[in-house]
Amino acid sequence: MGGDTSEIFDVYAGDLVQAMQEISSLLIDYPIVAIDTEFPGYFENTVQLSLLTQRQILSKHASAYAAYKINVDSLQLIQLGISLSNSAGETPKPHSTWQFNMLFDETTPLATTNSMNLLREHGINFPRLSKDGIHPVALSYEIQTSGLIYNRNLTYVCFHGSSDFGYLTKAVTCNDLPYSKKDFDELLRILFPGKLYDLKHCGSWTGSLESLAGSYGVRWQGFQHQAGSDALVTLKTFHLLKDSVDFLNPANDHVIYGFH
Repeated sequence: MGGDTSEIFDVYAGDLVQAMQEISSLLIDYPIVAIDTEFPGYFENTVQLSLLTQRQILSKHASAYAAYKINVDSLQLIQLGISLSNSAGETPKPHSTWQFNMLFDETTPLATTNSMNLLREHGINFPRLSKDGIHPVALSYEIQTSGLIYNRNLTYVCFHGSSDFGYLTKAVTCNDLPYSKKDFDELLRILFPGKLYDLKHCGSWTGSLESLAGSYGVRWQGFQHQAGSDALVTLKTFHLLKDSVDFLNPANDHVIYGFH
């Protein structure tokens, strides 16, 4: 379940500025950015979620995006993982990956039991998050000044990234997601104007990140279902996929699995 974590810098509130300064200084030489997030589940029952948050109840004819939006708007980010490399797959030293641990109260009703249990089993330290986690406003400020957004020179990589880029967009803006899927797509292209590839879409893969990485012999580092580890494995898998997937095909750019 867990492996070598030497490439992963575990970031809490006291390390936030240092970590973002490191990332900012490395983006010119390491412009490939893999993203992963951890969050407290997904409410299929959006009526229950609306009652918990006093948000408007969705109609039975509401779109899949509306259900996705109310989940991302209502639930809190737990971890953000960012992993960097250059086009040859070389990574910065001493660490290539930053795992941002957010301020989070595990007693919140805005979480699903199964997801919370899974995260506990995979080593998420919820007591420490409640004390030392990063405030969302602080993360937003640091991301906005880091060069990670509005940067056409970056290539963003994810796996089944609908939730990852939803929560990342919310983290940047400190606001609810746009009302419509069309507006969300437009905002994504503004915030992340470089190339954006979702490996699950590009590789036409039906299984999990674990199964895709395993099929290419990628060795897991850190704990699965922690954002830093999953971002690092996503990055390594991306470089191995380059021989079999045409990432230059425009049909693969900014198509996030889970939306299309």
